[in-house]
Amino acid sequence: LFSHEGIRDWETDEGPADILKEQYQKSYVTMGQWAQKKVVTFNLMGVSFDWTSEVIESSDWEGSWLEAPAAGGTATITFGINVNSMSDMYILLYYNVEGDVNSDEWKGVQQTGNEAGDKMGLIMDTSNSTLEEQICTLPFKIPANTTGEKRKGYYGLVWSENGKDLLLHKFTVTQAAE
Repeated sequence: LFSHEGIRDWETDEGPADILKEQYQKSYVTMGQWAQKKVVTFNLMGVSFDWTSEVIESSDWEGSWLEAPAAGGTATITFGINVNSMSDMYILLYYNVEGDVNSDEWKGVQQTGNEAGDKMGLIMDTSNSTLEEQICTLPFKIPANTTGEKRKGYYGLVWSENGKDLLLHKFTVTQAAE
């Protein structure tokens, strides 16, 4: 099938790419197989606060948003998550999130550990998070805003598995200033 100048050394993987003989080029067929797509469903069940406020559901790109007082506090997001196959997976918090939910075509910066990298200082409290029977609760600590100006941050909850990151939910946090 291949011309002699187009055969690569299979042991070293060196040499030119395989070159089909001219008489076979029009009848060459590439064979492959699609992988099963991971199906992840996310259902926001509620947001609770250690301050009195309301979470507002929205159909726009922000998904949902909450307003925090200048003194800060804790918000806990509760959601249901259903996955068609479980393995090593993580729910991560990202900030400066842009892009579409239920897609891996989005941008953001991962919030690592208990250190806030964004200007708002929102931290996911992993020590108090739970995952039981596909119901997850994630508390977030929001520090006091002493900047003198109202601030706003764009966040996302991300399903991370084997190097693939799926944006599950986006939310916006606005905070009054002292």
